[in-house]
Amino acid sequence: MKLRTTAFILFVFMMVLANSVFIGFAQEDGTTEQQDDTIITSTNAASLQELARFGRGEVFDLAYSADGTTIAVATTLGIWLYPANNLGTTTDPTLIASENSAGVITMSNDGQLLAFSDDRLIRIWNIASNAQVAILSIGGSARPRALAFSPDGTQLAVGYSDDMLRLWNVSNGALIGEIAAHNGDVNAVVFTPDGSTIVTGSQDETVKTWNAANGELGLTLAGHENDVNAIAVNSDGTLLASVSDDDTVRVWDLNTGTLLQTLTGHEHDVNAIAFAADGITIATGGEDEVIRLWNASTGVQQGIFPMEEQDILALAFSPDGEFIAAATNGSSSNGGVTLLSSSGVLQATTIGHADSMRVVAFNLDSSVLSFGNSDGILWMWNTSLPTQFAQIPAFEGAIAPEAHNVTQLAFATNGAYGVTTPGNDIRIIDPTTGQVLRILDPGFGFVESFAISPDSSLIAAVGSDGGVAIFDATTGQRLALLNAHRADVVSVAFSPDQRVIATASLDGTVRVWGVPGSGE
Repeated sequence: MKLRTTAFILFVFMMVLANSVFIGFAQEDGTTEQQDDTIITSTNAASLQELARFGRGEVFDLAYSADGTTIAVATTLGIWLYPANNLGTTTDPTLIASENSAGVITMSNDGQLLAFSDDRLIRIWNIASNAQVAILSIGGSARPRALAFSPDGTQLAVGYSDDMLRLWNVSNGALIGEIAAHNGDVNAVVFTPDGSTIVTGSQDETVKTWNAANGELGLTLAGHENDVNAIAVNSDGTLLASVSDDDTVRVWDLNTGTLLQTLTGHEHDVNAIAFAADGITIATGGEDEVIRLWNASTGVQQGIFPMEEQDILALAFSPDGEFIAAATNGSSSNGGVTLLSSSGVLQATTIGHADSMRVVAFNLDSSVLSFGNSDGILWMWNTSLPTQFAQIPAFEGAIAPEAHNVTQLAFATNGAYGVTTPGNDIRIIDPTTGQVLRILDPGFGFVESFAISPDSSLIAAVGSDGGVAIFDATTGQRLALLNAHRADVVSVAFSPDQRVIATASLDGTVRVWGVPGSGE
């Protein structure tokens, strides 16, 4: 059903395009690309160019600026900067384009700087001037796993997949120092509020503290018996809390390293933790589908809130301490967000998104809760009236096929051949006997979908790794291989007049392809 829905959307889209002989498309830089009536053929298919892109990509992370005026959203296309007080505007937000999907993201306390991962790179951006400040690169295959600005915004601490903690100078991008911090991926990094200490958590089951000035090891906090997934420091910098795949929550004295509490009760991996503004209350959640509230000083469990078959992936307290928000993922991959009062009274919930919710964040005055997911949609809730929520429609992503083992079949309108795919190639068959006449190599891994041109001369195939391949149906020659998409492409359609091809991808975009002509 989802695949048919996507095909129908693209069909309607193609009909709209076909009704205009001369169309202008808005580009990322604000310019307009003009499309004339050049028909795509086997002789010009190699000249196909991207004419337009619709959609803003799959959401991975988001963060509010400290002054609450900007929402930075990490997607497959890069970072979108939304004006938090004018989300209803029809003007496109600013895009900080990345070469690859933007991953983890963090903002400086003054709201001026943004840091985000771009595959193995880290980019630092000045939001006010919309200019790149620095590119941080170490070479090799290690990927950034966690980022944290120092409180004064002069340094960036980064945990990597090669077990290293690296500290960078923000103004010039210079590497200040690197530490062989752990014997496993560094999953979490935070600065203490005074900026004097960096805290890291790792797959090696330990939490460590480091002197931010000289990189010296301070404390090694051992006790967890599995990966440390997340850490949090309270508002006055005296308490550290960590959660792990060993099903426990541990509270430590950050000055002495003394283990103050081992909080048990979770029955599966614990993924998320957040301190309330009071510095004492902790919320935790994980794969046992329960949010638990604890008093960090006494270790007393203050509340248990079942999430109805929803694993908890992320938690956030509102700045005023009135609300707790949870991003969740169901056993059937239906995600949701739940908003609770600080006393545990359910305020609102939404379940049934196509995939897991990944991130939640409150604005500065706690009036708006933002959350995003791999549906490719950014959602906004008014916390004072949470049953009335809005979504930012431009974040709508492409729809994936229901299964990868569905064999597709279509026949050319001229009756000369049929096309099918077992998944790894395209096969042209005799329309009467079913005999395979030719096997076409798409040049990418898995074929998700294909389309035959209206005049039967071309076949377009799309699939894994962002692949779009165009073939001559007569000779079987691959005429073009287009790789602009940053995730699997799941649907493709020719316009009825064969002037353009549209492709839809799990990167949350629809891209339109055509051959620029003379314009006559």
